[in-house]
Amino acid sequence: MPEGSESALVAEVARVTVASGGATADLAARLLVPPADVWYFPRFPGRTRIVGVAGLAGSVAAFVAEHRRLLVGRGLLLGTWINPATGACFLDLITQAPSRRAGLTLARRYSREDGRRIIALCNPFRGTTVPVWDDAP
Repeated sequence: MPEGSESALVAEVARVTVASGGATADLAARLLVPPADVWYFPRFPGRTRIVGVAGLAGSVAAFVAEHRRLLVGRGLLLGTWINPATGACFLDLITQAPSRRAGLTLARRYSREDGRRIIALCNPFRGTTVPVWDDAP
């Protein structure tokens, strides 16, 4: 991927995240992913980074550089989400499931495997976020 394309996509991810509360990007295809009726969640929750919104483009660029192999070679997507309760931004390596039930099953499994709980599934097409655990805040 040409460096200019990646830096432009990173800047767009940061801009859309701040404007709308989150974004999904496919680095291999070099594009923002439009909302789809699927359930997104982190594939490797132990790699999630929680950062401030100030300087978000730099944080996204560093996250992409650290995880480029997984984002391009493994078919994972870059997901960002601003927690409305805290204002912090989550940077994730995300995957998807076709149904809420399948997503919950996988998210719980990945949480156990990685030793860090996934907080929620997100379906941007429906504008819905659901907690993975019954005791979630």
